[in-house]
Amino acid sequence: MSDQPEIHDKTFNQASNERIKAARQLGTLFEVFPDRRQAFEDLLRLCSDRDSEVREEAVNSLTTVFPNVPEKELAWERFVNLTAYPVERIIRTAVNSLIAVFPLMPDKKKGMERPD
Repeated sequence: MSDQPEIHDKTFNQASNERIKAARQLGTLFEVFPDRRQAFEDLLRLCSDRDSEVREEAVNSLTTVFPNVPEKELAWERFVNLTAYPVERIIRTAVNSLIAVFPLMPDKKKGMERPD
């Protein structure tokens, strides 16, 4: 079993390599965590980390676990917001994430609402 509290603590570590490890572990172990909401919130926070490598790893992990996240619309908004970062690699990662998760979004978020 995973040690979710330990991984959660790593998300606040001053060393970016520890936050990168935490982002990877959150993505890899998401389905076995007892508190998926906390894991989701940790990933969302890491998606806005000051270090671009941490953000990229968190975005990749969030993309991987997207089908199982409790609030898909919030994750979608985070991906959209990441496209505003001035780092080209993050923008590319965010756009690839949007493409990957688009089929999982409700029609109203896709701009494809069907008229009644």
